[in-house]
Amino acid sequence: EPAVSFRRYAILCSKSGSNLPRVELQEAGPSFSLGLDRVKEPDRDIWKKAIKVPKASKPKKVKNISTVETGKQLGQIHLGKQDFDQIHTVHHGKAKEKKLRADLEIQARKKRKTSASAADAVAAMSSSSERRTSCANGRATGKLTATRTPLLVR
Repeated sequence: EPAVSFRRYAILCSKSGSNLPRVELQEAGPSFSLGLDRVKEPDRDIWKKAIKVPKASKPKKVKNISTVETGKQLGQIHLGKQDFDQIHTVHHGKAKEKKLRADLEIQARKKRKTSASAADAVAAMSSSSERRTSCANGRATGKLTATRTPLLVR
């Protein structure tokens, strides 16, 4: 019984009673069969030398890269935590409107907060006992001083 058979065939398509043709195989070209006559085990020392692979020809293992059966290489990339506010992404429809409304609301709150703090500062200045000082000749110097007791002007 041969271990390997080598044959070539020609495909013949002939008419049949249906839409599909009748397919036949006809042997064409050279054909031969291969078989083993005898088996002899090799010497252990010679066999080890023959199958030894040098270290230089072995591919070095690279982390996070694997090869699939088709020969393509697949790699994994590890990223840190991403801040989506800093990344430019395409916004569509309701999500964009929602983000814009939230941004406008934050800006309005900041504006109200700064205007309220400015109004508080003006009110505090007017209620404090700041007075204009005057010179000896009775003119106002324009300097503001905070005093605890009111000045008497004659």
